[in-house]
Amino acid sequence: MVLRMLRVENFKAWRELDVEFGKVTGLFGANSSGKSSILQFLLMLKQTKGATDQRVVLDFGGGDELVDLGNYGAIVHRGDANADIEWMLRWQTPDAAVSRRTHAQVGLFRGTPVTKYLAYGGPVRFYADRGGRS
Repeated sequence: MVLRMLRVENFKAWRELDVEFGKVTGLFGANSSGKSSILQFLLMLKQTKGATDQRVVLDFGGGDELVDLGNYGAIVHRGDANADIEWMLRWQTPDAAVSRRTHAQVGLFRGTPVTKYLAYGGPVRFYADRGGRS
């Protein structure tokens, strides 16, 4: 799998982030400008995918995890618990024949992170919307 594009809203330092990846992509910027947040986001998605508890919407991590991000309030932009974290990924298969896309939105419901929107586009298309999406 080759990651081609990452778009994120409301994650840590980033209100909006839009990155197109090439064969080699460097992250450059001033200290505390959000470079590590990009890597933390991708690591959070990786450990969420590998979570054994399928009720986990986002795996914020712990002591033995790839990344330990605390809780929703610690990762949402400016600690705004009313804001949703939204992302879109685009990637290609190793043979570059098929391009796939995932789009998701997560927010809090009664203090618990919930998936509000999820779509997958590739050879098989999947879409789910919990409603109330703003």
